Amino acid sequence: LAKFAVPLKSRIDKRLKIGVGDRVLDVGCGTGLDALLLARVVGDGGIVIGIDYDEELVARARLRAANTEQSGRVGYLRADAGSIPFADGAFDACRCERLLQHCPDGARILSEMVRVTKNGGRIVVADTDWGTLSIDTPHVEIERGVVRSLAGVFLDGYAGRKLFGRMKEQRLEKIAIDVWTVIWKDFHEFRTTSLAVEDIERKIVNQGLVSSSELNLFWESLERAHQRGAFFASGSVVIVVGSKPPARNRKSPAARGARE
Repeated sequence: LAKFAVPLKSRIDKRLKIGVGDRVLDVGCGTGLDALLLARVVGDGGIVIGIDYDEELVARARLRAANTEQSGRVGYLRADAGSIPFADGAFDACRCERLLQHCPDGARILSEMVRVTKNGGRIVVADTDWGTLSIDTPHVEIERGVVRSLAGVFLDGYAGRKLFGRMKEQRLEKIAIDVWTVIWKDFHEFRTTSLAVEDIERKIVNQGLVSSSELNLFWESLERAHQRGAFFASGSVVIVVGSKPPARNRKSPAARGARE
């Protein structure tokens, strides 16, 4: 578990408000650790299901859970988050952490999460807004180009800022917003935790906002700052929670369309 993300996960779980006997879905579960930890909370009467599109990650998640006390109350499934293979209202709560930035249609994924959540259930989504990234460097113009380029490297680099609007579109109630600020004071940690994207330098340059030589100059300035103990960067992850309305208040999209 990445140390820097521990406070984020704590905030998500606090807002999920799960308890003994609950059925919970973790969308984009990765190697399954979050689902495994939640399985301790739901107890023997509950179940936590993690889904991920990456078959290798799902296999690792299953292996991780196999010999634990939670093995009977946690399961993992390879599935498309845009077409979740569960019935309407199958879960008491759904969580999704830093997935939508990697997906072309986050609105569809959120719609599916709402569909499989029971009436009155809770949905918590956290995602990065790469536009909020700020890195201290004397090369400010290059830094701004790098930040804009990074947002373009991801399929939806501004996913975090869109969460509130998407929750409203889903007619969710009791929507609350939290912004978690990440602070880095170690350049190497910054590179491994925030820029862990394959061939990141080429992808930044391919956006066309900075040249290869400018990018090298930028990295060099950050390394020098690191060596004198002065590296600093910050960015934001947006956390939004909402409740699915009771059945009497929730209308289907078709019904809304007919009324409108």
